[in-house]
Amino acid sequence: MHALNRIAVFITFALSLLLTGCGGGSSNTSASSAGKPQFSSIVSFGDSLSDVGSYVSATVDPQTGIATGGHFTTNPGAIWVEDIAATLGLTISPNVTGFGLTQSSCPLPHCTGYGQGGSRVTDPNGVGHSSGELTIPMVSQMDHFLAANASYKPADLVFVYGGNNDVFVQAATVSAVAAAAAALPGATPDSIAAAVAQAQQAAAAAMAQAATELVSDVRDKILAKGAVYVALMNLPDSAATPYGATLSGSGRALLTSLVNVFNATLQKAVSDQALNLLLIDANDASKRVLANPAQYGVTNSTIPACDLTKLPGGSALFCNQSTLIASADTHFLFADGVHPTAYGHKLFADYVALQMAKKGWL
Repeated sequence: MHALNRIAVFITFALSLLLTGCGGGSSNTSASSAGKPQFSSIVSFGDSLSDVGSYVSATVDPQTGIATGGHFTTNPGAIWVEDIAATLGLTISPNVTGFGLTQSSCPLPHCTGYGQGGSRVTDPNGVGHSSGELTIPMVSQMDHFLAANASYKPADLVFVYGGNNDVFVQAATVSAVAAAAAALPGATPDSIAAAVAQAQQAAAAAMAQAATELVSDVRDKILAKGAVYVALMNLPDSAATPYGATLSGSGRALLTSLVNVFNATLQKAVSDQALNLLLIDANDASKRVLANPAQYGVTNSTIPACDLTKLPGGSALFCNQSTLIASADTHFLFADGVHPTAYGHKLFADYVALQMAKKGWL
């Protein structure tokens, strides 16, 4: 199918999903239908939700030499940024691959997928780093692009989607403080509550700082370096996942509050600085599907599509057709505790395409 025809079909499907989910459309657009950009490449920064195969080497079967996973989804399915790329007739591959002490960089023009599972906004010690994941932080991902390219081309489409791992790290820190406070000699409910409250305040401040730093990096390392088409995503609610369902009520509330702090700070920073970018509400996209799963073709939004007992660390990185519930990759929303199935990624890709169309980019 011709690239323009693929785009038309993509947008039509996205519109049908959104209209079905919310009962109406919006006439608000940021550009006319004329003069739409012709993108020549996609550059993506982020974490596991945007990882196009950084850790594929970790999933290679030693007996066959064949990778049995590589994406944080229902392998061999695509993730949302790959769906967008395919629709535009483009290719995106990981910029750096490896695991543990072994890593290699790809010099090819389409190796512009910088997102890595476990990565945080600025801290290199991301989730899973001690176990071998590279977790190059987003600020360094942007620096690596500039080291190789100096600036962005006018036809580059740039996606920035991260901060999820900062949420998990901060939540884990609060939990550790609570456990330590409870273990102190003479601990009382009041002393424990005071320690937890202080830790929660520190965690919220850290999330606000992460959002502020991310927006500053987008401004200084992307927009100021020539990028014209930049889409920045906020975060979906980590509590509204199968992983969130395993937590206590206070645990889920903490995750939601940290996500909300990040998102509010992100939006305010973009608005206050009047940055010329497309802010995509991933939180809203997730809520729409979770509120009306059947209307989006989702048959299950609470059970992982993958058999977590068969996956190292319970991670969808290692999920494939042999570890799936039958056909779950086509209608379940989550692959593991937090990552979408290929179908879930397709739904988000449709949402992103719709926002790009409203902006006049498609």
